[in-house]
Amino acid sequence: MVLRPSEIESFAACRRAWDLGARVRRDLVPVLPAPFDFDAAVRAGLAVYYFPAMDDWSRSIVRPLAVEGFRRAMREDRAAYETVAAFDEALAETWDRAWRLGHALLHRYFAFAAAFDDFDSVLADDDLWVPVPDPDKAGTELGTHDGRPIRYLCRLDQLIGDPDDEWWVVDHRLSWGRWTADRDLLDARQTVRTLWALESAYPQIHVAGTVHNELLVSAEVAVDPPRVRAEDPDIAVDAELDRRDMTAGARRTNLRRSPMTPAERILGSAFDRPDEIAHREEAHEVRRTWVRRGHGEIHVVGEQLAREAWTMIDPDVTVPASPASDVCGRCPFLAPCLVMESGGDAEPMLRTRYRQRWPEEFDESGLRTSTQRVRARAHLGGTSLRSGGERRPARDRGLTDADPAVVRGDEGMGEHTEPEGGES
Repeated sequence: MVLRPSEIESFAACRRAWDLGARVRRDLVPVLPAPFDFDAAVRAGLAVYYFPAMDDWSRSIVRPLAVEGFRRAMREDRAAYETVAAFDEALAETWDRAWRLGHALLHRYFAFAAAFDDFDSVLADDDLWVPVPDPDKAGTELGTHDGRPIRYLCRLDQLIGDPDDEWWVVDHRLSWGRWTADRDLLDARQTVRTLWALESAYPQIHVAGTVHNELLVSAEVAVDPPRVRAEDPDIAVDAELDRRDMTAGARRTNLRRSPMTPAERILGSAFDRPDEIAHREEAHEVRRTWVRRGHGEIHVVGEQLAREAWTMIDPDVTVPASPASDVCGRCPFLAPCLVMESGGDAEPMLRTRYRQRWPEEFDESGLRTSTQRVRARAHLGGTSLRSGGERRPARDRGLTDADPAVVRGDEGMGEHTEPEGGES
């Protein structure tokens, strides 16, 4: 059994939506997929920008690769949608607006990063796949009633090492209309779970805290995104700031390879110190907040996951609806839920508008899997394809990694398309 962040959040927000969409329940997704996943596309661009193997490359080389990573994700989403339905004029206009918005956000981020980045990118766009400990039996792992192990699977945006030789887990996020409130950054439960999963997967690493990179999307820019050029004065990058080589900035050297014991973790973590915002950097409508974590509660994250998992696999778990404007507005099951709330039979609608995921859409041997994205990992920048016979299009945007059959990273950078005329 696999626990994923999206299903944990769904379980906490509305159990009816979780019951309909979770893989361990009815496992339904809409027949008509989303036309694109803008958040995932921007993250794909940033994953390229911070790909560890290119950490010492001049950013003038890396920036076009990062932009192409965003473009490719958007094009692939559109291609997947068009295998099921045609793009009408309104949808094409929305896609074009998102295309321009993504370029504007990335170029602003590049200008910000040139001024403030002083760290090594150690991991980027990585899966973390860890066992869930049994809270009632120390030293053992939790399993299902039929004996299957329970694993937590999440995505790590980035792990960095700073000049003081401290580790930080990075969270890239879009902030629509306003910055995220400080209390929400301090809470950030999903990011804290990622921190716990990283320390579980890599026992030799003790993480100092989390870094939250926010790209602000104002209402004006969202409605009419500008067409940007890299040389535009407000986002132009100084050539000296843009240089990265082996002689400048933080150079991460992991001097310790043996795992820390739990006692060493506690002694080295300022265990009783509360989480606090250490410092903040802001420019070009990008804000980076460094939150130092006291680890006072991180050690119980695994126990909390175990309690949630045990509730999820209970065959008698109740699945009521939890109406809320911020949840229902983006729920893919809103229409059948309204039918259920009115006392009607939603089964005909569920049969016609939804389908069960195909087995290859969540093949656990490949972790995050998409049969449409038969290419190298997003953070490798280029396109590296292998023919694999007929493949069904990916329609579940919750799964965004490469097909297991693709060689990840062994084929080089692959193809790359430069921006025409310097314009994005």
